[in-house]
This record gives sequence, structure tokens and C-alpha cells, in this order.
Amino acid sequence: MCCLHSFLCCQDGDEIQVTLTEDQRLSLEDGAFVVLSEIHGATELNDQPPLPIKVLGPYSFSVTSNVEFSPYVKGGRVKESRQPRSVSFVRGHFCRLSRARTTKTSIR
Repeated sequence: MCCLHSFLCCQDGDEIQVTLTEDQRLSLEDGAFVVLSEIHGATELNDQPPLPIKVLGPYSFSVTSNVEFSPYVKGGRVKESRQPRSVSFVRGHFCRLSRARTTKTSIR
């Protein structure tokens, strides 16, 4: 799922707190990656590589960036960036599933 939301942000050290300005709840979880764009003021954050987020509430999250940026003025968009994941399987380990036994009874 891809989301694109407008936001407001504030800086606390190298942590950037983002609050969505739309009535939609945040549909992301901790560790999801986002790309920030269309930011006025802190333009150095625009189109940076995807940043992992930490969810703060239903309408806000924070990202940490090591990029020095000018003061935030207004606006901005956030878009989820899906990251590839590696999955490994161990050969020869299988799980046997069995059906639960059922008994038929008749009522006479």
C-alpha cells in the first residue's frame, strides 16, 4: 500500500517529528520507510533516500536524519517507500498438519 499525505514538521535535534494535516490516520508501522518531498524551508530533506519511521501516534511519526537542513517553513508530502526483504528457508524442515477428527452423530 502506498500513501501520500501532507504534513507539518518540527525539529528536535536530529529527530524530525511529522504530523499529518489530513483527516486520514497513519497507515504505517514502526520501521516502515518513507520519502519526504515538497518541503518549503528545509529543502535538504526533499527526495532523500528512504528514511525509517517511528510511530508516535495515529497522526504522527518521527524520522531521524543526519542531513543538516535549514529551518522548516511549511508544507511537505510523505510517501511510503517499500523496501525489499530477504526471506530464507531451511531445506528439509516441514510441518505436518493434521485434520481434527470429527464424529458424526445422528439424532433419532
